[in-house]
Amino acid sequence: MPTERQASLASRLQKEAGIESVFPVEANAVFVSMDERLASGLHKRGWRFYKFIEPDVYRLMCSWSTTEEEISSFIADVLRLND
Repeated sequence: MPTERQASLASRLQKEAGIESVFPVEANAVFVSMDERLASGLHKRGWRFYKFIEPDVYRLMCSWSTTEEEISSFIADVLRLND
């Protein structure tokens, strides 16, 4: 069962950035499809996540300590890089 933070991350990525979850959000991970340019840009901004399935599925992890502010910062960076 996803926590509030994973659900928030998945929902906001979909609503604000048009990035859909590839798999149902059932635990502390959100799996999304994003292009290499976006993933590389996010890595350069200090975000840490990993490619899960080739060619473009990435695993975004949330912990019990992930804050809504961190999610907002991540979403803001996604939106800046997608402009």
